[in-house]
Amino acid sequence: MSYLRLPHLHGDLLCFVSEDDLWLAPLDGGARAWRLTVDRTKTGHPRFSPDGRHIAYTSWRSLVPEIHLVPVDGGESRQLTYWGNTDTQVCGWTPPDTDGHSDILAVTSHGEPFSHFTWAYKVSPGGDPGRKLPWGPVTDIQVADLDGVRRTLLLTGTPPHEPAAWKRYRGGATGRLWLHGKRLLADLAGHLHSPMFVAGRIAFLSDHEGIGNLYSCAPRRLRSAPAHRPRRLLRPPRGERRQPRRLPVRRRPVAGGRPRPGRRAPPGWTSGCPGRAPDAAAARCPPRSTSTG
Repeated sequence: MSYLRLPHLHGDLLCFVSEDDLWLAPLDGGARAWRLTVDRTKTGHPRFSPDGRHIAYTSWRSLVPEIHLVPVDGGESRQLTYWGNTDTQVCGWTPPDTDGHSDILAVTSHGEPFSHFTWAYKVSPGGDPGRKLPWGPVTDIQVADLDGVRRTLLLTGTPPHEPAAWKRYRGGATGRLWLHGKRLLADLAGHLHSPMFVAGRIAFLSDHEGIGNLYSCAPRRLRSAPAHRPRRLLRPPRGERRQPRRLPVRRRPVAGGRPRPGRRAPPGWTSGCPGRAPDAAAARCPPRSTSTG
């Protein structure tokens, strides 16, 4: 059995990583998946081009991740970057311009003093050195046309760690979302990861309710997408043409009278002190007296 990771969608075609290669499969299940690359080396973060003809991805063929480009119909892949940096990652593509040209969006700490200082770059499929974007250190970048205006979505302030390593961390490196220079969800106390545009909304991964789950906002109102309890959602499926179906989120009271560290009290939850709000009750309920004899 193999792990199927890092999915990306374009129309009815799915690309994913398995056995250190890229695979393609139809969503309708009418045919078997087929292998697109045969590098037999670590591969990650495939992204379909807007026209669906190419896939940009990161490959460790040269011992460190570099951006590669491969045709969806098959053929030899081409290496586009030679940054020699361990934090290089493909994030997506820009929308096509009036000539139908799109660039690859990526982040890397190439030329920076620290590995967590990853900057955003635009890389042409033709193989030019790439252009550094003036956004400062960012972890992820997405670009889309919303209501006829090109918007940039940035994730900043978080190290390039896998969501599996979060463990309910609540420090200063949980991440911040920015839409065209305006911060989104500033009061959300939790990790942020994998932001994307989906059907005019902004979807992202967060654990502000205690476990990794998929959410969306439009862009101010937060909405929970399918609940994945009790399992953690480590990576959401990518792609601008699909939206996750919505399921009801079940909430249960927390045993013991107080919420566990790193978890918010669910709506309607009450503690042992009747008539008081959860936080106030937890702070003001007097402790039980004990006899010292």
